[in-house]
Amino acid sequence: MNPKKKKDLKIKIAKKRLVYRKIAFVNGLRCVKGYLFIRLMLYKYKIAKELFTLEIEQGCPVLIPKELSQKHLPKSFRYYDPLMRIV
Repeated sequence: MNPKKKKDLKIKIAKKRLVYRKIAFVNGLRCVKGYLFIRLMLYKYKIAKELFTLEIEQGCPVLIPKELSQKHLPKSFRYYDPLMRIV
């Protein structure tokens, strides 16, 4: 990969991390409710998935984000959860 593409990829990852942190901050304030909350969480999952794949493509060791992890779910949900299709 040439240096320009690497730099562009790092900038893209940094921007997505910033958006992810902002969403986490707004969610932490608990000032969003209802439909907007659902849209915000879906967008947070989307950003987490994109960050996960970008970091894998870059060749870095990556941990599965807690939004995409299924450790907190009961075993009966782990196989039928729609997030499995996303990942």
